[in-house]
Amino acid sequence: MFPYAKYYQENRWLEPGLRFDAQAGEFDLVLFMECNDGDRQYTELKNLRTRKLAGWFFDTSYYPDHLTSLARAMAFDHCFIANPLELKHFENSSYLPYACDTSLHFRQPWTPKNMRCSLVGSVREDRMALGRLLEARGIKLDLIGGKFREEYIDALAASEAVVNQNPAAGYGLYNMRQLEAPAAGAIVLTEQRDYDANPDVFQDGLNCLVYENVNDLAGILNMLEQEPQYKESVRIAGQNHVLRHHSYEARCKQILETLFPHEAD
Repeated sequence: MFPYAKYYQENRWLEPGLRFDAQAGEFDLVLFMECNDGDRQYTELKNLRTRKLAGWFFDTSYYPDHLTSLARAMAFDHCFIANPLELKHFENSSYLPYACDTSLHFRQPWTPKNMRCSLVGSVREDRMALGRLLEARGIKLDLIGGKFREEYIDALAASEAVVNQNPAAGYGLYNMRQLEAPAAGAIVLTEQRDYDANPDVFQDGLNCLVYENVNDLAGILNMLEQEPQYKESVRIAGQNHVLRHHSYEARCKQILETLFPHEAD
């Protein structure tokens, strides 16, 4: 197994010296993982000799037309889709959400918490507006942008609770934060609409707490402050749950069982 990509938003390869070679031999599986926010797409991978060519798509609710066209052009044997509401737009597809890395994203349960509530991700107007609405209700939302890799995970781990808020266009999207934050030891607060779209993965009270609006969100945060034992139980249960059931190892097993049903062990 080897990766074929450049670092996110950087012009350097993951493995120095590794380059595309259509004559490098035959592979059992080439897994094309979509990144659609400005980075290039590695369409040359279609030319590799491989038993199975599969795609894993994440931002389908943001770029539906582009990604369905890309899937057709790549002629994948199977498409794994992270948004269950978008499955109908892809042929030979099945639902496969993000996961957590049990070593990279894990932080010890006793990691110090210096933020009551944070949102770690892109700093956008809708998120700043949410912060202002919570501030009016006496709650500080730490909005943290520009953090990647270890700094990103450390910010999650330093938060008692992490708000998971997608743009309106992202309905149904199950993003990475939803699983990385519990792995890092934070409680995830997610919107009802995204919970409803992912009933097989979201579990209210286990790996997330669900809110319908800003008043509901504020009420949940205040409840957590008033019930520290419950807060700690949800935090520990969420971390244990995602590490056991939603790791990339588990996702890889599902991919292999789907593509090679008589060979996967």
